[in-house]
Amino acid sequence: MRTTKLLSMAAMVTVLAGAASAQLIYGNGPPDQQNGNEMTQWLQAENFNLSGNSTLGWIRFWTIEVPNAAYDGNVDWFVFDNNGGIPGSIVDSGSVSNPSKTFLQSGILGSFDEYVYDLDIADVNLTGSTDYWLGLHINADYGSRRDIYWESGGGNAPTGQESDGGTMNNWSGNGTEHAFELYGPVPEPSSLVALGVLGALMLRRRK
Repeated sequence: MRTTKLLSMAAMVTVLAGAASAQLIYGNGPPDQQNGNEMTQWLQAENFNLSGNSTLGWIRFWTIEVPNAAYDGNVDWFVFDNNGGIPGSIVDSGSVSNPSKTFLQSGILGSFDEYVYDLDIADVNLTGSTDYWLGLHINADYGSRRDIYWESGGGNAPTGQESDGGTMNNWSGNGTEHAFELYGPVPEPSSLVALGVLGALMLRRRK
């Protein structure tokens, strides 16, 4: 019984350690619950520029969604280079199945639910002082609008771009800055497990 309890405590501490140990490399403002752009029918993109060479390993972004919005558990991510103020060639991309999705609050703008998503992705090496675009799309296809919106935030100009149907040849301005954060890689699981066990032991000793 004590062993099971200790392992459960270790697992809890391990999850918290993983979230806390990844280094923030870029922040595009906190969510402001004021607006958003639909990201199931559209591929949405937001610009960023890093102060120095960095490795991207984790993406966090916020959404506002109609209650019980149809979500199939897939999130596509893209890093584009810059092409004259719009997304250009794909630097790297991927799809994350069933990422962490955390409910925050209801009643946003009267009727929407607010969530935060966390994507643990394959490492992407990025060059400092270079303009990039982060692209995000929810669900496996673009066939239906499900009213899931990348939430607005107080980020840096210019405002975002969007591609209807995700064809990437029809970019147009969406007039909104979006809330997201970029982090470096999360430490290897073995390191987190060791940290989690140590944390659990410390909690146990305090009792």
